[in-house]
Amino acid sequence: AAALAHREAAAASGAGAAPGIAGGQAAVAPHGNSYVGVQPVQAQPVQAQPVQAQPQPLLPWPTYPDGRPLPVAPNGQPDFSALGR
Repeated sequence: AAALAHREAAAASGAGAAPGIAGGQAAVAPHGNSYVGVQPVQAQPVQAQPVQAQPQPLLPWPTYPDGRPLPVAPNGQPDFSALGR
């Protein structure tokens, strides 16, 4: 009981307080470091900037070795199987 009374008296008097902290309550981070003298920093909202999609230049249509263009497949792509025919 005497130890409890001693702790309550020390807390009320501010004994053991960190410098600059009133009432013996030191701000302590969860990892144990003190925040004494550190000002809180407000997070600045980041504004998303629209991404300008640059269209990729089209590649030239593939050709036979003699320069004629390859035929178009049903899906609209070059029919590369025509090279083997």
